[in-house]
Amino acid sequence: MGTRSHTLVIGGFPTEEPETYVGIYRQYDGYPQGHGLDIAKFLSGMTVTNGIRTDTTQRIANGPGCLAAQIVAHLKESPGGIYLEPPQWLGQEEFIYEIEAIFPNDFDVSGRIFLTAWEGSKENDPFFTGTPDDFIKQFDTSLGAT
Repeated sequence: MGTRSHTLVIGGFPTEEPETYVGIYRQYDGYPQGHGLDIAKFLSGMTVTNGIRTDTTQRIANGPGCLAAQIVAHLKESPGGIYLEPPQWLGQEEFIYEIEAIFPNDFDVSGRIFLTAWEGSKENDPFFTGTPDDFIKQFDTSLGAT
């Protein structure tokens, strides 16, 4: 039996209530050292923008919708395993991850990405809240994390 997880990609402008862009259900390896670490490593070094500059050398996502599409493309390698599911289907997973992409208000300012993780239900206190790099430091055992 797999360790199931659900990942929500949400975001918007700092002054607005965040919107949900996609729900991603993973049927197995949903634990923090599996799926959690995979998405944190993918998000590490990513910058959320409001527009695309042709002179950038950064890894960028042009807003939360672009970030959501890139995450799905990164995770989906073959049939099965990863599914797009409505956020209201939460409830059967061992882990829930929420990726929040905050749009910058200005074209020349970078947005932010935050990661929050719960075990079992969003009604519980999250076991992690912070940046993708903080998640990596906490859960990547190759770095000495516990």
